[in-house]
Amino acid sequence: MNKNLLTERALRDVFEITSYITVGTEDNPFEYGHRPPLPSQLTGKQFMTNPGKHGKTIDVYFQKEHPWVSDGDPYADRIMYAELQPERYKGFLTSDFSKRDEFSNVVRTNQYREQLKMDYKHSVKSLETMAKKMKKLEKDATKSERKPTRFEGPKYLYDIGKPGLSITPFCSKCHHETYYCQHRAAYCCNNPGIEKVEVFNRNKSSDLVEVFA
Repeated sequence: MNKNLLTERALRDVFEITSYITVGTEDNPFEYGHRPPLPSQLTGKQFMTNPGKHGKTIDVYFQKEHPWVSDGDPYADRIMYAELQPERYKGFLTSDFSKRDEFSNVVRTNQYREQLKMDYKHSVKSLETMAKKMKKLEKDATKSERKPTRFEGPKYLYDIGKPGLSITPFCSKCHHETYYCQHRAAYCCNNPGIEKVEVFNRNKSSDLVEVFA
């Protein structure tokens, strides 16, 4: 098609080639880098609206400003009660300051909140530690034999006094005969010589017969 020609039209395989983009006229062309002025409809003040805004902005106030409550107040990280209350009176054997407005201070309130968070953290940690210890003790208790203690008794109160089950022993220190005698209690404060052992299962009647027979 190109007939062995080396022209642009032959090499690009087109019928017509595009011309150069010309700006201006041949007699008065635009200079390089010169930008033509924008149309009049794109300049000047445009169409404007005033949509509503969320929250309390200064536009909704008559004075066109937000009146801050604590504007101009000096910064105070703590309340000096010694300066505010130079005279203290005795009341309930104490002369402490009246601190009813103590937690109106933001810094003091944050300190108290941090203290409560730390107390809660330590309490949860102690409960978890106690639960682990209880599981370990329960696991060890199932392996070893449980011995009776003098605090234990029959399952029902009407079993007290029956032969071979729970006979009330004589105690010269008690004013009247009672089965649950404090002088036989292993964990009583006035019986340091009695050996303190673990509590056995009071639901097993065989243990009761073995102890109180």
